[in-house]
Order: sequence, then C-alpha cells, then structure tokens
Amino acid sequence: MEKAREITKGSRDSWEAARRVSQWVADNIKGAIPGGGTARGVYDTRSGECGGYGFLTAAFCRAVGIPARVVWGCLYSPWGGGVFAQHGWNEIYMGEAEWIPVDSTLHETDYVDSGHIRIGVHQSTALNARKIEILDYRVGRQQIDREKICSRRPSHGRARLDQIQDRKRPFGRERRLRFPAV
Repeated sequence: MEKAREITKGSRDSWEAARRVSQWVADNIKGAIPGGGTARGVYDTRSGECGGYGFLTAAFCRAVGIPARVVWGCLYSPWGGGVFAQHGWNEIYMGEAEWIPVDSTLHETDYVDSGHIRIGVHQSTALNARKIEILDYRVGRQQIDREKICSRRPSHGRARLDQIQDRKRPFGRERRLRFPAV
C-alpha cells in the first residue's frame, strides 16, 4: 500500500515505522460503530471500531514488511463503576523484544496500559461471553485467593475492577480469565 510507505518514509528502524503507522491511524481514523469493517473499508471511510483500527494498523505494518497482528481481549473502563469490556488492539513483532502491544484506538501508539487483558489473536470479531470466571490472580509473586476477590459472580461479561485488582500495587498484575462457550 502506497499510504503505508508514505507514512513510514524516513523511519530509522522498524519500531519508528510501526509507531508512525500507529500514530497515523490514531490521528486519522474516527471512532464509529460499525465502522469500515475491513482494513480497506476503514481506510476508505476513515472510520472504524477498535477492530477496524487494529486491522488497518496491521495491514499498514505488513505492507512495509513489519509483522503485526490483531489481538482481542478486555479493556478496563472506569465508566459505570468500573467494568471490563471487549476490545481489540495490535501486537507488532520487534525481533528479540518479540510482540509489542500498541492501541491506536486509544492513542497508545507505542504501548498499552495495564487495563488491557489479552485473550487471543484475531480469529473472530466478537467476544461472546456471558460469564467471565476468574481462575487466579497474581500480584508480582503473591498469589491471591480467588474466593477473596470473587465475592459475587460478574454478569453480562463484565468483571468489576474492585473484585480483581489489588489497588496498592498497580503494576506486575497477571490475570487469567476463562470464557466458557455459550
């Protein structure tokens, strides 16, 4: 794609090129549901949902020889008292550093914040979970008892943050969630 080459022209390395792509998508695509649906549709309409942002970012990176993929999971949102909602973003392969996550939808063009929980690589555009079950939760090396953090069952595919987050230690968290088949 000519636009991808234009965006990355003059980049010193693959990481700078990937960041330029992510920034271009963040700055030039407006949020819309359902949006363009495909990378081409998002580019043509300059609109898309999180998956569309991810498809276009991956397509542009791949067009200039940078391995990239769309990943799906949950994203913490403070709205409504704090919930996790379905979200898609990218991972860009950077050699020894391996897969680096970026989120053009949220303008996190060279990182993703700790509110992102990756569930899988793109295979479907929908996360259809009626129940999220927390299997375990770790803070650094400390194991936290599941029963202590799951005092009530999350509903509608949303887990309340106060059920699973140790607010004293915002970094180093590891969560494993199970999404049963519907």
